[in-house]
Amino acid sequence: MVLRIRLARFGNKHQPFYNIVVAQARPSTHCAGHGRSGYYRESDETGVDAMKENQLNWTPLTRLSRSARGAKPLEVIGTYNPIPTARTDVPDANVAPRSYKDITLDKARAKYWLGVGAQASDPVWKLLNLARLVEPKPKTYNKA
Repeated sequence: MVLRIRLARFGNKHQPFYNIVVAQARPSTHCAGHGRSGYYRESDETGVDAMKENQLNWTPLTRLSRSARGAKPLEVIGTYNPIPTARTDVPDANVAPRSYKDITLDKARAKYWLGVGAQASDPVWKLLNLARLVEPKPKTYNKA
């Protein structure tokens, strides 16, 4: 099972809000008990000989399974609000309030999931780099 640390979008239209989640990268397409991986049987009254003659009795399981994006996450390890909000905790009136993007992350759980082999998507990799949990990805240059 390949695990992925990715962003799950919430919020309203034009007001995005993301949960940083650990989810399965690809759902399993194995159909246990039917003898054929990735397929399910439409009807039980037809025998194996009829199945060999008529392949229409078997339908790919991928039409039944959910996509990885729609799957339920294993754990929510943080949130990310990309809309800048103004800071109000600055006591000095002469200093203009700086806006910031709100990132909350459970660093211990993020380290755990990275340690067991979860792969971070590119946007999450940048957020983990800001939290100093991973090194920045090396820049690749296209050779023309």
